[in-house]
Amino acid sequence: MWLSEQQFYLISKLKEMASELGRVPMASDFKAKFPNVNPTVLFGSYDGFLRAAGLFEADEDEIIPKPREPKILVLDIELKPIVAYVWGLFDQNLGLDQIIEDWSVMAWAAKWIGNDTVMYQDVSDQDDYSNDELIICQIWDLINEADVLLTQNGMRFDIKKLNTRFEKYKLGKPRPFRHIDTLKIKKKHFGLTSNKLAYSTDFFNEKHKKLDHGKFPGMKLWIECLNRNPEAWKEMKEYNIYDVLSLEELYLNSLRHWDDTINYGVYTQEKGCCPNCGSTDLKEDAYNYSKTAANKTYRCQKCGTICASKINDIHQNTRKTFLK
Repeated sequence: MWLSEQQFYLISKLKEMASELGRVPMASDFKAKFPNVNPTVLFGSYDGFLRAAGLFEADEDEIIPKPREPKILVLDIELKPIVAYVWGLFDQNLGLDQIIEDWSVMAWAAKWIGNDTVMYQDVSDQDDYSNDELIICQIWDLINEADVLLTQNGMRFDIKKLNTRFEKYKLGKPRPFRHIDTLKIKKKHFGLTSNKLAYSTDFFNEKHKKLDHGKFPGMKLWIECLNRNPEAWKEMKEYNIYDVLSLEELYLNSLRHWDDTINYGVYTQEKGCCPNCGSTDLKEDAYNYSKTAANKTYRCQKCGTICASKINDIHQNTRKTFLK
C-alpha cells in the first residue's frame, strides 16, 4: 500500500506510543497526546490506522478463540441539551434555523460486569462543552473492546446517539457486539406500572436504586452544569454512576434469567453451562415439548435461568410416524 509522507509520520508516532505504553494505543490515547490530529481522515478509521501500522494483526494462536469470560460493559450517557429560540412553552415545532447549540455528549459512566470499578468522564474541564471528541473516543475504545453492551433503552437512544458522534469524528464502527437492552426485556416479559429505570430499580433492586436529584432537581442539574457550577457537576457524576450501578443490579438479579441475548458457553467453551451466567450448577427439570421434539430442561441454581438440551430425546424412527 502506498503511503503519503503524512501517513508515514503518523504511523511512526503511533509505533512510538505503542513502545512507550507497552501495548497497542487506543483511540483516546492518541487523541489525548495529539488533540489536533485526526488519523481517521487519512486511514478511514482508527482500526485502519492500526492495520497500516502493523499493530492490528492477531497472533496465529489468537485466531482460534480461547476460553474466557465474556466482556459485558454496562453503559449510560448524558447529553448536553439542544439550545433553541422558541416562541412559547407548549407544543413548539422548531425549525433548524431556531437551534443555537446542538446536542452533544456531556458525560458517561461505564462498568465491566465482574469488576468493581466504575469509570466516569465528562466535559467539565473543557472550555467548549460542545466539543465531546475526547470522551467519545474513550467510549468508542470501551465499546470496541466489549463482547456485550448492557443499557437501558440503549438500542433506541444511547447507541444511535453514540454512532452519530463516532461518525462525526470518523472513528468508524466499533467491532460487533451483542446488545442487552433492559427496557426491551421489561416490555417483553413484564407488566410494570412504568418501565423507567427509576421505577423498575425501586421495584426490584435491594441495594442500588436510581438516584433522585438532590440539590438540582430535574432540568436544573443540566442547566447548572452548563453554567459551570462545580456542585452540579459533582451531582451529575454521582447521578450517572448510580444509573450504571442500579442498571447492573437490575439485570443481574432480576432480568438476566428472562433474557436470551448471549450464550456464556460460546465464550467460556464450558460444556453444559448456563447460557446466561456460565454456572455449571444446573438441576434437571421437566421436558420441554415442541411439535416434533422433547428436550430435557435444566434450571440454573445461580441465576434461575431455565435452559434446554439441544438433543431431541424422541427417537428419529418415532418422529417419522408423527402426523401433521
